[in-house]
Amino acid sequence: MVNAQQASQGEGGSRPAHRLSAAAVDPKIAASWRDGTLQYVGEPLEHVVSDINRYSVRKIVVAPALLQSRFTGTVSTANVGEWLAALQQIFPVDVVDQHSNGILIQSRDNHGIQK
Repeated sequence: MVNAQQASQGEGGSRPAHRLSAAAVDPKIAASWRDGTLQYVGEPLEHVVSDINRYSVRKIVVAPALLQSRFTGTVSTANVGEWLAALQQIFPVDVVDQHSNGILIQSRDNHGIQK
C-alpha cells in the first residue's frame, strides 16, 4: 500500500473478512485526528463512536439498530457533547444520559433508522 490509501475489512476486524478494499484517502483528512478533528465519509456509526470513545470521558454506546447507520461529518474531540447534540438534529435519534452507565444513542422511535 502506498501513502494516501486506506485498507478496510468488511464486517469489522474481529470477524472473518467478507471483502477487503483499498481506497484513496486525503492524507490531511487521515491525519486530522492529530489536530483534534475526526472526519468521516459514509462511515458506520459503530466505527465513529468507537473512535470518539477514545477521547470521551464517558462511554458512548450505540443501540444495535443504529450500528450500521452511515455518518458523514466532522467531530471535534474537544467538543464531543456538541457533536452528540448535533447528532439529534441531523438524525432521528435521542442521546440518553444513563449517568454511571454512559451515554446511549438510540432511535427516536426505538425502531431504528434507515441506512
